[in-house]
Amino acid sequence: SCDATHYCSLCLLPENWPRMSVTLTTTLGALKIELACETCPTLCANFLAHCGAGTYVGTKLHRVIPSFLVQGGDPTGTGKGGAAASGGTLQDEFSPTLRHAARGWVFSTAHPPAVAAAATQAIELLAEEPRRRGELRTRAAAFRDRLAAAGLDLGGAAAQIVPIVAGPPAAAVALSAALAEGGFFVPAIRPPSVPPGRSLVRASLSWLHADSDLTALADAIIACHH
Repeated sequence: SCDATHYCSLCLLPENWPRMSVTLTTTLGALKIELACETCPTLCANFLAHCGAGTYVGTKLHRVIPSFLVQGGDPTGTGKGGAAASGGTLQDEFSPTLRHAARGWVFSTAHPPAVAAAATQAIELLAEEPRRRGELRTRAAAFRDRLAAAGLDLGGAAAQIVPIVAGPPAAAVALSAALAEGGFFVPAIRPPSVPPGRSLVRASLSWLHADSDLTALADAIIACHH
């Protein structure tokens, strides 16, 4: 059920009406609805008039699709009832400027086309040259053993992607910066990508890294971490 707790009783929107929002208090939580009054003035005026008249009080959310949408506001609870606040019907209002603009997380870890193409080629090489995988696993195990022997938290890593837990975000950033000064690119990973208190630097090993490269990196991580 829902109840419009913030509403306006206006039936007509004045010129230069600003963007506004309505909050519906429901049994599933509060829903904040942002209105595009400048783009859909008639439909927004109708919605606000219904809010002011209490039309939505006690109505059901007759359709709920988790993580996608909810539908409600129909006094009959079927999704087939309802009418314009002034009676009759309303014409739809469309605009190419209307876009989904919900706030969300934007990550920078998506693969660009060149990386995707290289990964596709790498899959073919896995079948053609299996020895590379074996050699990489052996070198990665030695690298992890060297760090673990120094008491570093590797988060249970068992592959060639090796996290070195630093703790707070500032510690991970400082460790990454110190390694960069020594010529090693080991990026810092912070929340929300990892849990709070588990910020880390991530070493990504490849077959092209020689034993001497990994020994030098391990020594630098141990020195900078402590």
